[in-house]
Amino acid sequence: MQDDKTVVASNLTTDATALPQHIAAAIAIDAGRAIADTGATSIFIMDGVDVDNKRVSKKPLKINLPDGNVVISTHRCDIEIPGLPSILTGHIVHHLAIASLIGIRPLCKAGCTVIFDDLKCEVIYNNAVILRGLKDPSTDLWTLPIPRKRVGTTPGENLLPRPGPCIGRAPHQSEHPALVCFAHSIRT
Repeated sequence: MQDDKTVVASNLTTDATALPQHIAAAIAIDAGRAIADTGATSIFIMDGVDVDNKRVSKKPLKINLPDGNVVISTHRCDIEIPGLPSILTGHIVHHLAIASLIGIRPLCKAGCTVIFDDLKCEVIYNNAVILRGLKDPSTDLWTLPIPRKRVGTTPGENLLPRPGPCIGRAPHQSEHPALVCFAHSIRT
């Protein structure tokens, strides 16, 4: 079980004020969406996001952030993706300031294939797309919806439409090239 290990959150800082003010103000990821993060080892949810089955974590995670800080998760929640037979666990972290993270690792461990291209990110299970996300224009990062259990849901309710061509400019150019501060690499 992963609760007694230190994990990695690769794309976030604990403090939005650590970013230049014009960049922090330009980042506008909806609370119901999360960055699809290939460097995160778990699913990390910002405090205040509407989640299913929130409960106090008996064994909180220690999370290494790219800015060198270590934070602790406080709660756990269920991430139930329609079309996926298992329920994933999300870890609520009060100190996340920009966005929640959906680690690609737990999706792949659950049997999913995740495909990224220039416009979208698709999570596939048993040859069916069960989640689809697009690039967020304020960060140029792929985001996925944070699934919530709702009566009568079907996988189609969590899918975004396939993106069409961008009109008037090259696809998803970042207006804030200084967002390189989101990049982080570690050696294992």
